Amino acid sequence: MDAHDYGCWSWSWDSRYVLLCSRGTNRLLRFSIVDGQIRELLALKTGALSVAQFSPDSRFVAYEVGPSGADHFSRIFVMPSEGGQEKLIYEEPQLSQSLNLLDWTADGRYVAVASERTGKSAL
Repeated sequence: MDAHDYGCWSWSWDSRYVLLCSRGTNRLLRFSIVDGQIRELLALKTGALSVAQFSPDSRFVAYEVGPSGADHFSRIFVMPSEGGQEKLIYEEPQLSQSLNLLDWTADGRYVAVASERTGKSAL
């Protein structure tokens, strides 16, 4: 693996896993530090995978997908970290990099998002 092949990476809170966003293929990979296994969690057909974060208990992953083609929306999804069905939790029209997934709260109940949807920066 070459570090330049990955657009984002993020450690799990317990330091057992690393999430990797593969450039070009828009794949989200989970790498296990313990046994070296790599699991593909997601392979996007459209959109640009820009950031992904583990929940504090490492059971879930939140990730951001930017707009593509005629679709001008940025979206944030949550999915099980073992893979499975994702759930859309937030979307907004793309206004010059106005949406950013930041991280989970320490209790794992919320995902922090920065947005300029109203014209001013806000969490």
